[in-house]
Order: sequence, then C-alpha cells, then structure tokens
Amino acid sequence: MASAQVSTVEDIEDLKADFDKINFILSNLVEGVEKCLIKIWPTLTWILKYTGKVDNFFIDFSMETARNGAWKFTNEFVAVPENEREACTQLRDKRITEIARLVSNPGYFVSAVFKFIRLFEKGIVAQKIIDMQIIEEKIWNALWRDLNHSFY
Repeated sequence: MASAQVSTVEDIEDLKADFDKINFILSNLVEGVEKCLIKIWPTLTWILKYTGKVDNFFIDFSMETARNGAWKFTNEFVAVPENEREACTQLRDKRITEIARLVSNPGYFVSAVFKFIRLFEKGIVAQKIIDMQIIEEKIWNALWRDLNHSFY
C-alpha cells in the first residue's frame, strides 16, 4: 500500500525492483527462524533432516503466494480513487484478518500437533527468548553483511 501511495498507475512498476529486494531480505530470514526454533526445540533438527527441503518448498511457496498477492493488490490499489481508498483498505484488512484467523485457530488436529511439539521443547520461556534474541542478532548481522555485498 505504501508503494501505491507514493506512485501512480504509470510509474508503479518502477518500485517492483525495490519490492523484490525487500522480499528477498524476508525470504532470507527463514533459515534464521529455523535456527531459533532449533535452539528451543532440538527435535526440529531431526524433522528437517528427515524431510529434507520439503519445509523450504512450502515456506517459499507460501511467501511467494503472499508476495504475489501483495504486488497484485498494490497494482490494483494505485488505481483506486483517493476517496475510495479507505474502504478498499478496510476490505483488504478484513480479508487478511480472515486468513490470520485460519492460522491462529487451526483446529483440533493442528493444535494437537503443536501440543506434541511443546513436549520436546527445552528450557524456560525467559531463556528461550534470550536464546532467540542472540541468534536473531547474529542473523541480522550476517544478513546486512550479505546485503551490502549483494546490492552495492
């Protein structure tokens, strides 16, 4: 939406490269998230080893679907007259909220899987947060280093 707010229908495509760079950064965070999860849930190491790159396929597919939907919406939103943008934004928020509800209230089976996963977590909540913050800082530092080499 920010892209659409600073662009016109004629020049929105000029922002596509920046949009793609931002999404490149986000997709590179997936491995870091896995490292954080492995730190608090060592069983994930076995699962990732057993499933190979299947998890990456599904995550990449989901992120690509979301990215494509966001860019499609941006291109539609930029053409919406200023006086209709608030209603358009509210409708989009409502749709995204419905998707979020599916994730946050996954149902009995998925909830049971999460409860099973929690059985194998290690450490107390405070230590998990500290561990993830340390890993997150390392990941961000590495990501910035890589980005400086990739884009400049």
